[in-house]
Amino acid sequence: MTRARWVGVLTLAALVVAAIDWRWQWLPREGMQSSSSSSSSSDKPVVWMFGDSVLNNRAYVHAGRTVEEWLHVLAAFREVRMFAEDHATVEDTAEQVASVTERPPRPLAIVVSAGGNDLLRLAHQDAGAPALSTVQQAWGRLLDELHRRWPSVPVYALDVYTPTDPAYRTDRHVALLRQWNDGLRELARKHEATVVAVSSALTDPDDFVYGVEPSDAGGQKIATLLASMVR
Repeated sequence: MTRARWVGVLTLAALVVAAIDWRWQWLPREGMQSSSSSSSSSDKPVVWMFGDSVLNNRAYVHAGRTVEEWLHVLAAFREVRMFAEDHATVEDTAEQVASVTERPPRPLAIVVSAGGNDLLRLAHQDAGAPALSTVQQAWGRLLDELHRRWPSVPVYALDVYTPTDPAYRTDRHVALLRQWNDGLRELARKHEATVVAVSSALTDPDDFVYGVEPSDAGGQKIATLLASMVR
C-alpha cells in the first residue's frame, strides 16, 4: 500500500473515532437532561383542595382567572383537585373529606379553607364564645380526620381575611375574625398543620368581588401564596 493510501486510511479512522467520542459525550447529557426534567415534574405534589369559595371562586369570577386557573398558570403543582364548594361550612368540609374514595397520589398536599361562612353566620346571630368554640372544635376534628386518613400528608390551612364590604366589617365581625385566626394558629400548631395567612395578602378592594369573595386579583394572590408555601 502506498504512503498516500496509508495516510488516507489513518485520517478516516481518526475522523470515525472523533465522531464516536463526540456522540458519546452528548448522548448521555441529553438523556440526563430528559430524566432530570421528568423527575422534576414528578416531584411536584398533587394538591387536594377542600373547603369554601375562597378556593373555589368560580361562581364569582366572570372576567379573569379563578384560584384554580391561576395555580395552573403558575405550574407549581402536578395536578390540582378541587373538592371545595361555594357556601361550605366546616361541617360541609368534613363531608367533602369523607366523600373521597380514591387512593392518594404521591406526593400529596392538602389545602383547606373553612370557617369563614361559619363566622358570618355567628356574627349575624350575635352568637357568643360557646358557639365559636363549637366551630373551632369541629375544625380540630377535621384536622384529626385528615391526619387519620392520610398520615404524613402535609396540611395547609387558610386563615380568614377581613372583607371590604362594610356589612362584614362591624366590630362584631372583626372581633370574631381575630378570635378565629388566633384559635386557628393554635389548632394548626397542635395538629402540625401550616397556616396560610391570606388575611395579610388580601387587603385591597380590587382583591374582592362583592366585597367578600376573591376576585381575579385576589385569586392570583392566593395562588401565589400557595405556590410559594405548599410542598
